[in-house]
Amino acid sequence: MKRALKVIGTGVPKQDAKIRVTGKAVYGHDIVLPDMLYGAILRTEHPSAIIESIDVLEAMKLEGVVCVITADDVDTNNIGYKRDHPILKKGEANCTRDEIAAVAAETKEIAKKALKLIKVKYRVRRGVYDMHEALKEASPQINKFISGKFSNKNIAETFHYEHGNLEEERKKSAHIVTRKFTLPRMTHACMATSNVTASYNKVDKKLLMYSSTQVPFLFQRDLAHALKMNPSDIRVIQPVIGGGFGSKLDIHPFEPICALLSIKTGRPMQILYTREEEFIASPIRQPMEIELTAGVDKEGNFTFREINIVKDNGAYTSWGATTPFVIMQSFSSLYKLRACKFNATAVYTNNVFAGSFRGYGNPQATFALERVIDLLAEKLGMDKAAIRLQNANEKGEVTGQGLHYDTCGHKDCLEAVITKSNYELRITNL
Repeated sequence: MKRALKVIGTGVPKQDAKIRVTGKAVYGHDIVLPDMLYGAILRTEHPSAIIESIDVLEAMKLEGVVCVITADDVDTNNIGYKRDHPILKKGEANCTRDEIAAVAAETKEIAKKALKLIKVKYRVRRGVYDMHEALKEASPQINKFISGKFSNKNIAETFHYEHGNLEEERKKSAHIVTRKFTLPRMTHACMATSNVTASYNKVDKKLLMYSSTQVPFLFQRDLAHALKMNPSDIRVIQPVIGGGFGSKLDIHPFEPICALLSIKTGRPMQILYTREEEFIASPIRQPMEIELTAGVDKEGNFTFREINIVKDNGAYTSWGATTPFVIMQSFSSLYKLRACKFNATAVYTNNVFAGSFRGYGNPQATFALERVIDLLAEKLGMDKAAIRLQNANEKGEVTGQGLHYDTCGHKDCLEAVITKSNYELRITNL
């Protein structure tokens, strides 16, 4: 007799479902602290320019403005995965998101009005917006904070992996397919725009942050580094998040800027993005080109894959540059594979930089791989479902990468899709 299961197969309500649907959930936008100020950020007018001067005098004279800061007014460390991202920019602007100055005021409207009174003198220069162009020797260095680790001045990060004998497997291949896939930048468009509220206590020098970060402890660590504070002097409270999907894994300049304004004024401070600002300044999926070459032998077994990826890193390095590790796992270990060679390069450009984004590289890799598998099946004259079932991963398998599948439902999953999608009936009717 089958034992009844209490969880599997039964509906389990989300823990926070009730407060969300009844309107009791407190999001970052709902937070109001006594005597709170509101912040706004002035971003560059040009994605590539020399900043010759910044005049904030007129903004400071506006009634209701409490504080205006530029890079000259703060002492901070760079942020980001490579520590190559200054919080407020000095001397040059490198992408449309660049934060030039910030205002604290009694109302949101006054703060935004003050931004228009800040006078910035730019000397516009030619930007580099194509990643292949950025790799040319004649192109200018885009990010001056990167170490000289790589041969090219505009390489932000590289990743290499290989297993098996690629050339031997190439020779054994009955058919080889090469394709290049160009994948665009995308935005999360979370329902709740980016937000942060800061409250600094000048007496005990403690900082309280209401942040919709997805990683409160990492946020505390990174904020402490940015502000040159002790992490134990920063308390992070995470309100209900109105959408994250990876966009709130990294720390972004608006968050330490909010803290700096609170520290400068001694009053609670809040910065809320408008929907337009969310599209301009929140993280995106990193654009990339994937060149994939793959082979199959005459029996329909996958032989090798060779992958070269170039990624548009933008002007600074966030978590988007680290996705090749996940992408590599899909290419090297999804389906049985005897040999794989994988190279990825993240390249600085004057475009916006990318963060982590739903799937963290898996959607891009599986899209390219599955399309090429279709093409290999066509070359071989083999059914597209059959070639996948033949090469599916199995329980107990150890991949070339060293992944050990203690359990594996790859074939079961494929068979379920084939059955429930009426695949065979569709093929018969073609």
